[in-house]
Amino acid sequence: MTFIHPNLSEHYGTGAELPALAERINGAGDHLELAAALNDATALPRVELRRVMRTLVRREGGASPNAAHELAARRLRALLQLDVEAARVIARACTDAFVDLPDRWQERSCEIELSVIKNALHAREFLALTEILPWLHQAESASWLQARLDRERDTDALPTNEPTNDQTQGVIERV
Repeated sequence: MTFIHPNLSEHYGTGAELPALAERINGAGDHLELAAALNDATALPRVELRRVMRTLVRREGGASPNAAHELAARRLRALLQLDVEAARVIARACTDAFVDLPDRWQERSCEIELSVIKNALHAREFLALTEILPWLHQAESASWLQARLDRERDTDALPTNEPTNDQTQGVIERV
């Protein structure tokens, strides 16, 4: 009796079908399509998952800086669509995929991820990513990001359609 993961057809995991899954991952048009393909990939054995994720990592590593930024943002947003455990499996597989690649690719990928987190993601997305990517708590810029979150929380606390005290004080003085 063969166990078939509910996310996969009975043929995924065979040598012939791994390229099809890798193609789905690399050909995803947006983060939702990528999330669906990554969810399917979580059913693979660890070695096969690393092989499939290596194609994604190579694509990001070989892309121009702007394209790599876009691909990293798509991947990070796709992780947010998965449940936390599946997202951690995928994140770990991405890290493991760098084992066979040049060191500078991993360094570049980390820099791009951090740049995406700083500049392209919302604070709520960052908070959700801290559950998936524990290195966000340890990175030097985590304090910067935490300060940004605190500022955004403070601005979210203010009602946007009501005048602030400074605005009402100016109106009262003019009257």
